[in-house]
Amino acid sequence: MNIYTLSRANAENIGDHYPDELGSPLISIGNPGQSTGDLDESQFGDILRLHFHDADPNVEHGQVEGMKLLDNGQVKSIIEFVENHDPDTLFVQCQAGQSRSCGVAYALHKHYNNGGDLKQGWDNYNRFVDEKVSESLRGYSKDRDYYNQMFSFDE
Repeated sequence: MNIYTLSRANAENIGDHYPDELGSPLISIGNPGQSTGDLDESQFGDILRLHFHDADPNVEHGQVEGMKLLDNGQVKSIIEFVENHDPDTLFVQCQAGQSRSCGVAYALHKHYNNGGDLKQGWDNYNRFVDEKVSESLRGYSKDRDYYNQMFSFDE
């Protein structure tokens, strides 16, 4: 699976950047209470819109009080979105295209592309997002019943 991360501006002008990939699904991430962008939905096969802050509670200086973090229900939505579409190409977009989107993309890349190094430009990825998605993907792969139980309490 080819996974591309985008800034909000690039997602809004996807045809200028990836004309050969139009019609591919998009995971669009924004802050709670804010739009994920003025996206032309006809340019994407489907769009999953999520809202959570770019925060990491595992970083010493990470401010998370009052912030909405990526939760299990959102992770389940990501996995089901990818599984249902089984895309050749997937776009993941957040405001700058550097942290939340890269965290999601890196976790998906490791799982669906059998590992691999960080792609260029993903080095500022949100490690909390990567770890949360990666952990759920490991559970999903090994035992679908466990995966379903894991998410039944936190939706």
